[in-house]
Amino acid sequence: MLRVSDDAVIRLEGVHKWYGQYHALKNINITVLKGERIVICDPSGSGKSTLIRGISRLEEHEQGYILADGLVLDVLVEVAHSGMTILCMSHETDSARTVADRMVFMDEGEIIEESAPQEFFDDPRSARTRLFLGQILRH
Repeated sequence: MLRVSDDAVIRLEGVHKWYGQYHALKNINITVLKGERIVICDPSGSGKSTLIRGISRLEEHEQGYILADGLVLDVLVEVAHSGMTILCMSHETDSARTVADRMVFMDEGEIIEESAPQEFFDDPRSARTRLFLGQILRH
């Protein structure tokens, strides 16, 4: 049985979301640990907003599991309904390197890469991540 552990406050397993024929989230698997700071970056339209709306229960997903500690979920829903931004996306790499414990890169509704900021920026594993970083680091 999937549950949020003492160390994990949010857990997603096998999450899929469709808008008609468009497959917005594809088999998302991620665990957020208590106190962890994660930056999710991706090209526009790759799924980060849909992911956050799913975690905060502002939208339903069609497959998989999303579990969040009750306090975390309450805060996410409260912040979402207040109109405040839940997740700040930025191409400002210096702040991401400084703030994040873990970087998550999404593309076309899938998590392509997860790693510590230093590894993410200095030695990305995915060709798609390298292309994305090459485009934003030149500006």
